[in-house]
Order: sequence, then structure tokens, then C-alpha cells
Amino acid sequence: MRNALPIRWRLALVIATVTTLVLIAFAVIVATTTTARLRSDFQQNVQRSAADLAERVTVKFTETADGDQRADLRGINLGTYARGGGGIVRVVPETGEPLGNTRKGVSLGSRRPGARQVGDLYVVTRELTSEDARIGNTPLYVQYARSTRELEATVNRIEFLLVGATIGGAALALLGASWLAGRALRPVSQLTETANTIARTGDRRRRLPVPSRKDELGELAMTLDAMLDSLDAARTTTEKMLEGQREFLADASHELRTPLTSVITNLEMLEESDDPETAETAAAALRSARRMRGLVADLLALARADASDGRRHAPVDLSEVVADAVAEVEDLLADHDLVTDLAPVTVPGDRDDLQRVARNLLENAARHTPPGTTVQVSVGLRGGQAQLSVEDDGPGLAPGVRGRAFERFVRSGTSRGASSGLGLSIVRATAQAHGGWVELKSPARAGRGVRVDVRLPLVEQAAGAPAPTRSTSPSA
Repeated sequence: MRNALPIRWRLALVIATVTTLVLIAFAVIVATTTTARLRSDFQQNVQRSAADLAERVTVKFTETADGDQRADLRGINLGTYARGGGGIVRVVPETGEPLGNTRKGVSLGSRRPGARQVGDLYVVTRELTSEDARIGNTPLYVQYARSTRELEATVNRIEFLLVGATIGGAALALLGASWLAGRALRPVSQLTETANTIARTGDRRRRLPVPSRKDELGELAMTLDAMLDSLDAARTTTEKMLEGQREFLADASHELRTPLTSVITNLEMLEESDDPETAETAAAALRSARRMRGLVADLLALARADASDGRRHAPVDLSEVVADAVAEVEDLLADHDLVTDLAPVTVPGDRDDLQRVARNLLENAARHTPPGTTVQVSVGLRGGQAQLSVEDDGPGLAPGVRGRAFERFVRSGTSRGASSGLGLSIVRATAQAHGGWVELKSPARAGRGVRVDVRLPLVEQAAGAPAPTRSTSPSA
């Protein structure tokens, strides 16, 4: 199960992240320069308007009937100028009431010449340039102010558009990068799918698709194809070697059976000699010869099971096969309590091979358990398959033997009789040749005993798809 994010999305995220950072930097630069330019243009416009007013406004003082002076502003209509520019115009002395004011009740801040921000108003104060625009020695000033609300609203709109454009660009970059990465990695997906198909089906003739473009992916595909060719060649060589070994083993076993039969026959005759010493020597040699004959038979059975020579399997009642095997080892199990539970189950197979499987399991149980213990053998259905089980309540397997029980020539230290160490190996090889698998448990229950389960497909399963095989692994 994959926990990591797929390479396609990792590449897309990296590309989208870089693109987003670039867009953010671009947006910051654009926002900074644009808003700075807008504010600068706005301030320059206000300053030019104030300078224009300072040059154009003149003041004429006339004496009233009361002896006071009245100031008349000339040169420009302040109200019209203020409406046209959207601002506020005010003519003021350093102190006192304004001489002209287009909007009352609004504070324009200090009357000193210069530019300043007063609330949301940008105010520029200029001294009137007219020579008569003075009260005594005190100059008069014009103040021109405009609201910055529209300017700030424009700045906010620009910043909002830039933020939206950055987010949209990042989303488009992610989608585009994902599409490009998927397109670029499509050959990798095809390579993976084909490799999985080869691994699943074991089709050694199938090869990986090589992209038409000569890039890193094409080189990878060609390298993997070359590796498959090398593995196929190595596997073919190994299979030929194994086949040669199996043929040699089968041929040697066949060739040894005839002389061994002759040797055993002669030893049996010598065992009946009137000379006690000769009879005793012949009996000892006869036991060794019989053990050798059993080993040869086991080697031949193992070679036949490994070869899986495609012999036709016929429907077999597994319970009858096991019953025949029980009858064969009845003498060996005479000092044990044998419990059988055999339900009719039909499987496709070779009767002799399956009978050897049952016999080997029963012989193992008899040899590796003390007298008086119980050996149980059962045949039935489990999980839609046939199951042959042999269980004993003996001491179980030693820890050092449990993990190697199905290896060849492995013997348990509890054996009470001749054992070639091939019994369980033959059981596993035969079960796999019949499309089944074997499982061993030790201890079986209550800290004691060994249980071996052989699973085989039913006739109905064999008629359709073959039942999956499973590697056998003894468990503690």
C-alpha cells in the first residue's frame, strides 16, 4: 500500500509552488510600483493645482464705510475651480478667518506652506505670488485639498485583482503541471502496468513497451527489457540444470531399485541361515538395505513431484485414499491411539501420489511421537477446498527444526525409526503439483503436538481456473 504522494502530484506541487512564488513576487512588484505611481501622480496633480492657484489668485482690499478693509478675491472663481478639480480651495492669512472658502467645517490642518495628509485629505499650501496679496507684511496663502478615498479604492481594487490573478495563476499552474507531469510519466505508468502483468502472469515472453523518444525513460525501458532477457536466460539455464538433476535423480532411483531388490532378496535368504552369526549379520544388512530402498523410493517420488510432468489427474475420493494409507501404516501405529474422521471429498489428482502424502504424514506422526499418544487424521471441506489434516499430541518440533521442517533431509531428534528426512518435502511438492498448499503448526494446541494441513482444490475448481498455490511456512 502506497502512503507517499504520487510523483505526478509531487512534481505538480513543486512546479505550482515555484510558479506561485514567481507570481507573488511579480504581484508585489506590480502592486508596489503601480500604487506608488498612482499616489505620486495624485500628489503631483494636487501640487500643480495649488501652484496654479497661487499664481492666479489676486486680492484687492477696499475700505468699507466702517473704516474696515474688505478683501476681494480676483483672477479665478474658487468655487468653479474646486468643482472642476474635485477639491477644496481656501485662501487664508497666517491667522484669522479665511478670505475665501469653498467648503466650511472641514479642517485642512496647518497653514504653513507645504504638503501634508490630513485625515483622508491630501492638502497642499502655497503662498500667493501676487505682490498685493498681503495684509500688511503678512502673506496670504492658498490651500488646495483633495480626498484620497478614490485613490485608495483604486489601489485596493488593483491589489484585489493581483491577489485573484495570483491565486488563479497558481491553480492553473497546478492543473497544467499535473497534466504535463501525467503526460511525461505516462510511459512510466505503462512500464509499471506491464511489469505487474509479467509478475502476475509469469509470461516470460512479454516485454516492456519502449517509448519512441530516446530520452531517459526510453533508456530505462531498454535497460529493463535487457534485464528481463538476462533473467529469462538465467531462468532457462537454471530450469535446464534442475531438469537435468531431476532426470538424473529419477534415472538413478530407477537404476538402483533393481539391484537393491536383488540385494534384499539375497539378504532375506541369508537371514534364514542356520548359522546364527550369518543370520544376525544378514538381518543388520537387510535393515540397511530396506532403509536404502525407502530412500530411493522417496527420491523417486520427490523427483516425480518436482517434475510436474503433466500427468492427467482423475477425480479421486480423498477419504478413500487416506483410508488406504491408514491401512498401510496400521502396524506402525499399533501402539498409538488412532482417531479418524473421513468425509467423502472428491479432488482431481493422482491416487498413488496422494496416498503417499497421507502415508508420509501418518508415518511422521508415528515416528516422532511416543507410544500411547493420539494421532488424529481427518478429511473434509474448509474454505471451499478439500483439507487433509494429521495431528498428534506428541512433544512437537524443536525450535531449530520448525522453520526448516519442509526442507529436504531434515530430521527431527524425536524420530523413533528410520527416516529419510524427505517425508514433508514430498508432501509439499506433491500438494503444489496438485494445485494445493501445505501448512504446519507446532505446537498445535496446549503447547504440544504438530498439525499438518494439506489443502487441495475440488474437482469443480480444477474444471475452471486452477486453484492458487501457496508457499508453505511452518509456524510456531
